[in-house]
Amino acid sequence: DVGTFQKVTHIPEPTLCMASSTTHQWQLAWSANDVLLACWGSAVMVAEVRQKHVGTLSVRFAGVAHAFQLSKAVVLGVAAFDTQHLSIMASTPNTEYRVADGVNNCSAIIHLVCTLTGSVLCTEHLPLQAVASQCRFVSTNDGHLQYFLTGQDVVAIERRTVCDHVRWLISSG
Repeated sequence: DVGTFQKVTHIPEPTLCMASSTTHQWQLAWSANDVLLACWGSAVMVAEVRQKHVGTLSVRFAGVAHAFQLSKAVVLGVAAFDTQHLSIMASTPNTEYRVADGVNNCSAIIHLVCTLTGSVLCTEHLPLQAVASQCRFVSTNDGHLQYFLTGQDVVAIERRTVCDHVRWLISSG
């Protein structure tokens, strides 16, 4: 808390995630004024900042409300999708997927929408190849527009309604 020069909490490095401290860095994003999203390796944590009144003093503290791990994926960034869901960009090692010229067998970038407890609701594979250390994932405050930045590409992710998606499916054949 920069206003009081007080340490709010310490979130330890996850011990069971598929990463080493030399290859991955913490990724942090605010979901709301009192909700901090943190990811490292394959682990995602949702920390809630609370305030406790002790006499005339007000002390802030945080605790991890939800934590989960992605299986066989490394989180590149996390943002709020809405108040109950997360938008996660991740890379999967040695994933085979089809591209216009045939089959490509390399690390794939995926976009997931999941609940705060880690239940995956949908997954999209993006036709990108990127070095994880060069990737950034940023979002607008309301989560309606998100950007995934690689060393060479900028991908805009816009949330759509079901009707928008059906219209796109019909027009795309």
